[in-house]
Amino acid sequence: MDQTKILLVDMPRMLRDIVRAVAEQDPSLEIVGEVPWESDLTATASSYDAAVIVAGARASSAPAIGELLEARPRTRVLTIAADGAQSILYRLSPEAVALGDLSPSRLLQAIHG
Repeated sequence: MDQTKILLVDMPRMLRDIVRAVAEQDPSLEIVGEVPWESDLTATASSYDAAVIVAGARASSAPAIGELLEARPRTRVLTIAADGAQSILYRLSPEAVALGDLSPSRLLQAIHG
């Protein structure tokens, strides 16, 4: 069975311990490392071959997450607030929408989004 590799990034100790304890209960999950936020997330995720990044939430994290997902579109990023009260999952998801018979108006709607 392939394991999902998880990289922990810049998390408070208690939150990191909770995530680690939960991951250890599932044999399909493997925590492959822990790094500070200041590291190059794209290079670090690649070196650990991480499929999931679990990170402490930071107000300045959006640009780094965007760069990571652009470079590694199959990677998922889960940010968690220090108190665990809020979390956000970032991922790129391709979408396919069946349009049915393609009329001129449907063609224009598809082009305009």
